[in-house]
Amino acid sequence: MDIREALSKAAEYLIEITDSPILEAELLLAYSLEVDKYELITKSNRILTDKEFDHFWQLIKDRKSGKPVAYILERKEFFGLDFIVTKDVLIPRPETEILIELSIEYIEKHKAKSLLDLGTGSGCIPITLLYKTELEQARAVDISNEAIEIAQRNAKSLLPIQKQNRIGFQKGDILNYNDDTTYDLITSNPPYIPSKELADLPIDLSFEPRSALDGKEDGLTFYRYIAQILKKNMKKTGAAFLEIHSTLAEQSIKIFNDNELQSELYLDLANKPRVIKVTFK
Repeated sequence: MDIREALSKAAEYLIEITDSPILEAELLLAYSLEVDKYELITKSNRILTDKEFDHFWQLIKDRKSGKPVAYILERKEFFGLDFIVTKDVLIPRPETEILIELSIEYIEKHKAKSLLDLGTGSGCIPITLLYKTELEQARAVDISNEAIEIAQRNAKSLLPIQKQNRIGFQKGDILNYNDDTTYDLITSNPPYIPSKELADLPIDLSFEPRSALDGKEDGLTFYRYIAQILKKNMKKTGAAFLEIHSTLAEQSIKIFNDNELQSELYLDLANKPRVIKVTFK
């Protein structure tokens, strides 16, 4: 079987689980053969050995089971950077890039120098902001040792050498956070899916760490604790950008407004509530 035939067979097999069966088949075959996509196109008539096809088809079966492509490849592009991802961290998503854009704009306008990222996961938020701006200091906090290890690897592989010492990683729990430092900017994409909704999520989300998704009973628990963190750790002239559940925008905003803070809502490219900016009144 040649490359063209293998891709066609794989795409047909994946059509029920993805809207991009051809693209995903190409990504998985390129990964399996350790070549780039261009080589697949230019050598589409190359015959695969039985061993090559068997390895490729195992990846296809993994995808058919619902396992996200990012976890198979252990890579995910985010804001132009190629992040390492494993089952221990949430897969970075395009929706979170709205938070990045708003944060970059804020950093540049207000000359912000320090950042605290709560629930950092792969480190995609603080690492991207350090890469794209002149932030001088970032602290990335996560409750998972495995996530911190992945974030550290990403910082080492993606940040210029002169910026690698600007970020520090700390094990910590948003629900029990203790820090006396104040920051110009605080960011977070905390767990915000109500526990009762977890069982009905798309199958690919079942592969992601539950602790990164479970927002407890009403999906708002972490925001209640973040409000207290902001009051203590955000500079009076600072700001926070937080990703939220698209259906819980009003309730999320109320939490901060009830804590002597004020919120501004931003929509994502699908016109859904996605990020709130929080400042002192």
